[in-house]
Amino acid sequence: MAKRVTGITVEINGDTTNLSKALSGVDKNIKNTQSKLRDVEKLLKLDPTNTELLAQKQKLLGEVVKDTKEKLDSLKTASEAAAKTKDNYDAWKEKITPIKTEISKTSDELKKLKEKSEEANEQLSKGEISQEEYDKIQREIKETSDKLKDLKKSKEDVDKEFGHPVSPEQFDRIQREIIETEQDLQRLQREAENSRTALVEIGKAGEGLQNIGEKISGVGQSLLPVTAGILGLGTAAVKTGADFDAEMSKVSAISGATGDDLDALRAKAREMGSETKFSASEAGQALEYMAMAGWKTDDMLNGIEGIMNLAAASGEELGTTSDIVTDALTALCYQAKDAGHFADVLAAASSNANTNVSMMGESFQYVAPVAGSMGASAEDLAIALGLMANSGIKASQAGNSLKNGLVNLIKPTDAQKAAMEQLGLMTTKTANIIDQAEVDKAQTKVENKTLDLEKAQISYNDALIKYGAESSQAQKKLIDLQKAENNLISAQDALTKAQQGTIQVVGTGQSAFADEYGNMKSLNEIMNVLRSSLGKVNVDLIDSEGNAREYDDIIAELSQTEEGLTQAEQLKNAAIIFGKQNLSGMLAIVNASEEDYEKLTNAIYNCDGTAQGMAETMQDNLSGQLTILMSQLQELAISFAEILMPVIRSIVTKIQELMDKFNALSPAQKETIAKIALIAAAIGSLLIVVGQLITGLGGMMIGF
Repeated sequence: MAKRVTGITVEINGDTTNLSKALSGVDKNIKNTQSKLRDVEKLLKLDPTNTELLAQKQKLLGEVVKDTKEKLDSLKTASEAAAKTKDNYDAWKEKITPIKTEISKTSDELKKLKEKSEEANEQLSKGEISQEEYDKIQREIKETSDKLKDLKKSKEDVDKEFGHPVSPEQFDRIQREIIETEQDLQRLQREAENSRTALVEIGKAGEGLQNIGEKISGVGQSLLPVTAGILGLGTAAVKTGADFDAEMSKVSAISGATGDDLDALRAKAREMGSETKFSASEAGQALEYMAMAGWKTDDMLNGIEGIMNLAAASGEELGTTSDIVTDALTALCYQAKDAGHFADVLAAASSNANTNVSMMGESFQYVAPVAGSMGASAEDLAIALGLMANSGIKASQAGNSLKNGLVNLIKPTDAQKAAMEQLGLMTTKTANIIDQAEVDKAQTKVENKTLDLEKAQISYNDALIKYGAESSQAQKKLIDLQKAENNLISAQDALTKAQQGTIQVVGTGQSAFADEYGNMKSLNEIMNVLRSSLGKVNVDLIDSEGNAREYDDIIAELSQTEEGLTQAEQLKNAAIIFGKQNLSGMLAIVNASEEDYEKLTNAIYNCDGTAQGMAETMQDNLSGQLTILMSQLQELAISFAEILMPVIRSIVTKIQELMDKFNALSPAQKETIAKIALIAAAIGSLLIVVGQLITGLGGMMIGF
C-alpha cells in the first residue's frame, strides 16, 4: 500500500479504523499476485508462445484487477467519510492539543511516581521511610492514574464529537491514492484485455490446426491403417526425443560444446532425468542457463546436481534456480565447482529464516556484485539477508539495503566519517596540530612590530637631542616607544604560541570495519562490530502490516524517554552512515537476538548436504514418487526416440527430395503420379503421425 495513507484514521460504516490497516489484507493479496505475475512474465520472456503460461497470466491478471477494484472501493468509502469530517479538523485540533499535552505530561508524572514507588518498596523494607510516606506515594500514583484515565476518556469524547477528523493534507493524500489506484486499475484492465485477446487468437489458430490435423490423419488412415496404441507410443517417444534434442541443440549453440563434450552433457541430462523429479529436457534447460553464464562442459557436469537438488528442495522452477545460482556465483567470484555448496547455503538459509530461494536470489542479484568485490562470503551474505528477512525485509529491499550499507562503509563521505567517529567506529588519535598559515601571519606581525619599535626608538632619540629628556616632546616619544616594545612582546608571544600548535583529537581514517592494512574485514566481522557498537534498539522497526516503519516515526518514539533519547542519537548517526532508507534493514541485523543470530549462523556454516537432504524429504511421498516415475518414463521415451529418429529423419529427407521433384513436374505428370498406389503407401504412415501431432497440438491450444 502507498505510504501516503499511513496513519490516517477514518470512520467507515460506524467503525473507527486505521485506513492503512483496513487496506492491509487487499494490499497483501495484490502484492502476492503481482509477485506471481512477475515470475510468469520472466518465464514468458523465455517462451513467449507458451499457452499454459499465458493462461496463468490471464488468471492472475483477473485476480489483481478484482483486488484493485476492492481497494478502490474502500478508498472511495474512506474518502466520503473523511470529506464529512475534514472541515472539523481545526476546531478538533484546537480542543484536542491541550488534552494530548496533558496526557503526555501526566504519563511522565505517572512513570516517575512508579519508579519512586519501586524505590519506596525497598526503603520501606529497610525502615528508611515510614508507612505514611509510602502510603502517600501510593495515593499519588492512584490519583495520577485516575487523572490519566479521565484525560484519555476526554480525548475519546472529543474524537467522537468531531467525528475523528482528518487534516486537509491527509484528505489530499487519500485523493492522490485514489487517482493512483484508478490508474493502476486501468493499466491492469488493458493488460488483461490484451492477454485475453492473445488467448482467443491462439484458440482460433488451434481450431485451424485441429481441422488440418484431422484431415491429414484421415488421409493417412485411409492409406495405411496402423494400430492406434503403437502409433501413440511412437508419436510420444518421437515428440519427447525431439524436444530433448532441441534443448540440447540450444546448449550446444550457447556453450560451443560438440562431439564428446556434447555427448557427455546429453548423458548427464538424461541421468538427472532418470534419477530426479525433473525430466531430461528440464535438466537441459538448467544446462542452458549455465552455458549462458559462460560455464564450460566440466563446470556444467559438476554443478548441475547441486542446482537440481536446490530446485527440488525449494519447489522453484529448475531453470529459475539455475539462473539464481549461476548469477550469484559469478557476482561473488566463485567457481562452478562451488555450485553444490552454494546451493546448500541457500537451502539452509531458506529453511532457517523467514524467506525462500526465490527471494534470496533476488536479494543476491542486488548485493552480490558489491559484496563480491569486497570478498564477502556467500555464508555471511546469507546470514545478513536471513536476519533481514526475519524482520520482514526481503527480496530486492533487503539486497538494496545491504548493498547501499556496504558501499557507505567502503567509501564513507566526510559526514559519514564524522558519524562513525561519534559511534566509535572510526579510530582517532591525539595530535599536535600546527596551523602554518597562522604561524606565517604571526611571523609577519613580529616583523612589522620590530620595524615599529625601531622607528619609535629613532623618534625618541631625535626628541632627546632636540628638546631634552624633560621636554614634553621627549616624554611623548618615550610613551610611544614603550607601546611599541609592548606590541612587539605580544606579537612574539603569539608567534611562539602558533609555533607550538594545539593538541587535538583527529580521525586517523582507520575504521572499525577494516584491518590494520586497510583491507575490509569479513562481512561476519562487520556484522559483529555493528551489533556490539550500536546495540539493540528498544523499538519495533516493522509496523503491524509487516512494512518497515518510517525513520521519523522511530526517532519520535525513542525521543519520549531518556534511554530512548540516547538510542535516538545513535540512530541519527547510523542514518547518516547507512542512509535512512537502508536503516531498517541494517538495524534488523543489529536487533536480532543472540539466539536467532547463532541459530542461523550455525545452520548456514554447517550446511553441507542440506539441499540434497531437503530434496529427498520433499520427494519422500507418493506424489514425489509419481513425479520421479514420470521423469523415468520420459527417459524411456528418449531411448525409444533414439532408435526411431534416424529412420524418421531418413524418411523425411527422401520425401523432401521426392516433393522437390514432384513440384518440378508438369500438372499432367503430377496427376498421373498421384494415382500410383506406391506413393500413397510410402507417405501414409508419415501423414498419420503428422496429422495426429497437429490435431493434438490444436486441441491443446483450444483448451488453453
